Amino acid sequence: MKFFYQSGSMGYGGEGYTWHKILSYDFPKFPIITKTITLMPRLGLPFAVIPLGQSVWNKVSWHNPGFFKWMENYYNPNLILSIGGTDEELQVMCNCLESVEIAGIELNFSCPNVKKKNDMLPKTRHKLYLKVAYNQNMNFWKHQWNKIERIHLNSIPGFFGGLSGKVAQKKNWSFIELWSHLIPVPIAGCSFNNWDDIHKLESLDCRYTGIGSTIITNSKLVNELKEW
Repeated sequence: MKFFYQSGSMGYGGEGYTWHKILSYDFPKFPIITKTITLMPRLGLPFAVIPLGQSVWNKVSWHNPGFFKWMENYYNPNLILSIGGTDEELQVMCNCLESVEIAGIELNFSCPNVKKKNDMLPKTRHKLYLKVAYNQNMNFWKHQWNKIERIHLNSIPGFFGGLSGKVAQKKNWSFIELWSHLIPVPIAGCSFNNWDDIHKLESLDCRYTGIGSTIITNSKLVNELKEW
């Protein structure tokens, strides 16, 4: 099983957060997906995270610096950039990335702010990853699987934000069990908080697993993953 940092868990540029540095965390060097950005800057609640034992509630309202500021201040060719917006906005950002190297592009289709009009993916030479919610129908992209590297799952909508971790396991893992046998694209594991959870994701044939709220609820486990 290969691990990566889910969108948001390591900031816009893979730099981590201030509390990582204060507590002297030195997390394993796994691939990083950035927090989702939009074409133009968006003002919202900058960041709110409330740990709930082995789960986390978060709310960011898509507050972000926008694509052009991201390119200026955070661009790193080793990152997978998470982007969201309308079909037209996604294509503009993909066009701008054609002239640079980047590890991949994650298309955030799980946020209610996304105005997706059709099943066509933006044109790009870069690897594409889809970020979806547990209640989305994967048949929507059935003619596009040859363009998609992997499916990533978002937190569960609830209480005007997102719920992740243990509280999201039942719905996210049911999604993995259902769709992993119906689509030709790997679905990344998620919503784990201990080694038993990781072994369960193994039994679901997850070849990849994203590290999200675990970085808050069990940072010790994240450090141990470097030995995996």
